[in-house]
Amino acid sequence: MYHYAHFIGGDRNARERYRGHQWFDDAAYFCENYDENCFDPDYNWLPMEHFAPMLHEVFGREPVFDRRRRRSGWRGPLQPRRDPGKVHRGKQ
Repeated sequence: MYHYAHFIGGDRNARERYRGHQWFDDAAYFCENYDENCFDPDYNWLPMEHFAPMLHEVFGREPVFDRRRRRSGWRGPLQPRRDPGKVHRGKQ
């Protein structure tokens, strides 16, 4: 909601109550780099049919499980770690 809440009368900084949670930086990174820009009506997008062969290829594979993920507390980062004291606001 950071990128659009203020347009509909909401608080764009409401997400700050979750700062400090282990997934906050990953969620903010995802929204800034993959979600927010998906609402651009002028984006030169590809039709869904373009991606169908890739989806069939990936989901048609035999599953491979990484045993490290089963250990309690293990998580892989979504993005490279940033300086936690620096607030990243993405492209403004």
